[in-house]
Amino acid sequence: MLSVKISFTYIDMHRVFMDRNAKVFSLSRLLTFYPLIGLLLTAFGLFGIAWYATRQRIREISVRKVHGATSRQILWLLAKPFCLYALVAYIVAMPVTWGLMQNWLQQFAYRAALAPGLFVWPFVVVVGVALITVCLQAALLGRVNPAETLTMDN
Repeated sequence: MLSVKISFTYIDMHRVFMDRNAKVFSLSRLLTFYPLIGLLLTAFGLFGIAWYATRQRIREISVRKVHGATSRQILWLLAKPFCLYALVAYIVAMPVTWGLMQNWLQQFAYRAALAPGLFVWPFVVVVGVALITVCLQAALLGRVNPAETLTMDN
């Protein structure tokens, strides 16, 4: 009887799993950074638009301050358009996003349910970034002396 020696081959199942799913993990990392970059660009864009809007309306806001407008009223005056724009963008984007996510999830055998929180949190974050950006501009504008802005030449 001949005995055949078979050598032991060690297979790291974790490494095999990682190699087979490398594209999925790469896509996951990539998709993690896209929202962060988008949020950063949104913040910069909102900052620029808010800065431009406050500079264009500095005399109007100064007159309102002279006539007794509170900081909250001025903040609401500046923030209202941005909140409305975010709401309109949300209303337009959510059906499109829901449809795309449903289509994408159909390729998986086990699907996660689309919870309402997945759609509410992005809106809360975008409105929060918009309000923080506009609040910073309103705070800077609140320090401006109305007498100086009303007397300066255009």
